[in-house]
Amino acid sequence: MPRHVILFARTPRYGRVKTRLARDIGKIETLRFYRNTLANVSRRLSRDGRFQISIALTPDRDVDGLASPILYDHALQPQGNGDLGQRMSTAFAGLPPGPALIIGSDIPDIQPHHIERAFNALGRNDAVFGPCDDGGYWLVGLKRLCATPPGFMKKVRWSSAHTLKDTIATLPKNWKMSYINNLDDIDDGAAFQKWKMRQTMKDI
Repeated sequence: MPRHVILFARTPRYGRVKTRLARDIGKIETLRFYRNTLANVSRRLSRDGRFQISIALTPDRDVDGLASPILYDHALQPQGNGDLGQRMSTAFAGLPPGPALIIGSDIPDIQPHHIERAFNALGRNDAVFGPCDDGGYWLVGLKRLCATPPGFMKKVRWSSAHTLKDTIATLPKNWKMSYINNLDDIDDGAAFQKWKMRQTMKDI
């Protein structure tokens, strides 16, 4: 069956993305980082060819009235209403049959081999997560051989140290789960500087 990857993103506009990061490094640098990360990750994964990439965008109106050229070459869909959990559940439910992943748009280190590893994990498990050090996750995937659990992603404490744990609690008790690489989401100045240091070390 086709394998789907949905990249959850916000239209990159000045002052509208990564507000916590912007408080630390400024709105201009934050917009530059977010635009580059979104463009690089979406392009990198699209070129791989082993999975189908789409972008779930917010605000919804930008799906038809898009102001960001970096997204023109990708299939776009609105995220819809509700909190993050409801929007992700809606995205999963709207896909044709087959294993699917949702990934974040602020994870510059995502590579095709991470995505392939997650899909391989779904061959033996019902769900897969890519954890972050802050208690959240950068990737969630479902095998999708049956309907999405009715309580999936409800009552999750988003953007907290409890996010991954809360999400797992919404899955059926008999489901098998797997975890892949721990990657950093760049949410604040400290995470940004850590990431910049890694890029410098790669260039040496």
